[in-house]
Amino acid sequence: MQIKRKKCIFVEIFAKKVFYMFSFFKDIDREAVFEWLKRVLWNRYAIVVIGFLITVMFVGNHTVFYLHRKNREIKELQKELRDYKQQTEYYKQALKQLGDSEPSIERYAREHYFMHADNEDVYVIEE
Repeated sequence: MQIKRKKCIFVEIFAKKVFYMFSFFKDIDREAVFEWLKRVLWNRYAIVVIGFLITVMFVGNHTVFYLHRKNREIKELQKELRDYKQQTEYYKQALKQLGDSEPSIERYAREHYFMHADNEDVYVIEE
């Protein structure tokens, strides 16, 4: 009997706290709502459901915080993938512009990689 009384006191205290959290309802019968909360919270099915929700949300490997962090990582990786696709398209267009002609490839190598022939000197002037 002693154990049941302690549980009942806990349920009553919790029900009162929940009720006072929503105390902005001024025109309702507080005692009726309090009794209803007590009945709902003391129901074993409600206790099991609340326990299950707490377990799923906060305990274990796939908690709410873990899923939020993984979703954020997925969004960052998708952004990175978009950037790499844009970069690939840029290089494909540059390759098409170069074509197969020897002078255009040589010009591109001189401009971007500062390559030079054996008898030349290259001076890089940055603006």
